[in-house]
Amino acid sequence: EYTEGRTPAEGAGNNASVVSMNFVNYYRAKGGFELTASKSVENREAAVSPNEFTFEVYEVIGGQLGETPVTSASTSAGGSVTFSDFAEDYFQITDGTTDDQLSKLLGEHVYIVREQVPAAGDDNYDSELIYSGQVYKVTVTVSDNRNGTLAVTEPVIRDITPAEGQELNLTAEGEKASAMPFTN
Repeated sequence: EYTEGRTPAEGAGNNASVVSMNFVNYYRAKGGFELTASKSVENREAAVSPNEFTFEVYEVIGGQLGETPVTSASTSAGGSVTFSDFAEDYFQITDGTTDDQLSKLLGEHVYIVREQVPAAGDDNYDSELIYSGQVYKVTVTVSDNRNGTLAVTEPVIRDITPAEGQELNLTAEGEKASAMPFTN
């Protein structure tokens, strides 16, 4: 921002100019994490096919499960699943990041990962399968390294699959897991 005016300075005549300059610097930083899962089908000879199963990730905000997934991913050949949207630039501080957005960005983030169960009649619905009801809670913490990178902790994975007939409890601690296997 640059402004110029003709205001008399102290001790100067009426023709003195005052120049005011304001320089604004912007800080940018980014970070992400790796999140994977696996899918297997018991009692079936055929291996899991690419795009045969889809998994969704929802963010938990204020103790409530988000209405729409923040990302989803499908199986590759053999059943591996990679949520590539969480890669190195998922979390970002950019030129327009407000203080409110920054306070929501830094700190703990909780996600729920579950299999997307197709409705009967959908193209990818298989009436011979019993889809997995497995539910995992994934927690990461984001902090600013103050060098253009955001530190994201290793995801803490917990199996919070509800017992049959029970509602999903987002605050459940669940059993700590080192991976997210989904099995039919």
